[in-house]
Amino acid sequence: MPCQPREAETCRKVFLQIGPQMSRSMLTIAGVAPVARFFIPTDLLQNPADTMLSLRQARERLPGRPAISTITRWASVGVNGVRLRLVRVGGRCFVAESELLRFVAACTEGAVGMTPGALSSLQTDPVAFRDYLRLDGGQPFVRDGWQESAFLAVDPGWQRAIGRQASGGYSRAWFIRPRGHSKTFDIAAMIVWALFSAGHAVRGVVAAGDQDQARLVADAVRALVRANPWLSDFIDVQRNRIINPHSEAECIILP
Repeated sequence: MPCQPREAETCRKVFLQIGPQMSRSMLTIAGVAPVARFFIPTDLLQNPADTMLSLRQARERLPGRPAISTITRWASVGVNGVRLRLVRVGGRCFVAESELLRFVAACTEGAVGMTPGALSSLQTDPVAFRDYLRLDGGQPFVRDGWQESAFLAVDPGWQRAIGRQASGGYSRAWFIRPRGHSKTFDIAAMIVWALFSAGHAVRGVVAAGDQDQARLVADAVRALVRANPWLSDFIDVQRNRIINPHSEAECIILP
């Protein structure tokens, strides 16, 4: 949306901040294309001490360095009702540093009281993550000894898979269990931790014997997210994939 006369002074301010070499006729204040239907409040431009960041610069300042497409999705779709407000100058989008901090703080507060430190500890330690999980009805996720031993054996492998440094354990494993011994749920817990903790776009695949088995995995992940609402900001279960919309890490479910 072009600047209106009453916004001219504000437009001049942001013009001088971002680049006097640009033609004044190029200056607009609007959202990215999907959100152009609403006007971005000019309070983003009122503080001359505020730093305007390109989306690439904003990406470097965010934990996990999310994809630029993820940042634009935060503007167009939002996260749990919170939207990131962008400024567009010509064909480029910028975000005020103060707005970036506001958005991160609002998303953190929306994560069911989870502080950044608590989230970080769960992303770093898969054992702490499992201890924090709840099942339907609010019961804790209590593991038998043989069950936790299997988790511990592959925890380092999962950490390496998402780009973390880890020693020991196994990166390849084959588990055989009788029916009713939590095969599907434990796989779902492993997948959810990896996607929740991945700071960049990684891709995994679950290969099921048939569509019914594939649905069981997706249903188990949905049950985990339902019982742990703080995960809903990080885990999106779709028809044939599970994705972290922040990092764009995903797990494809076959067939």
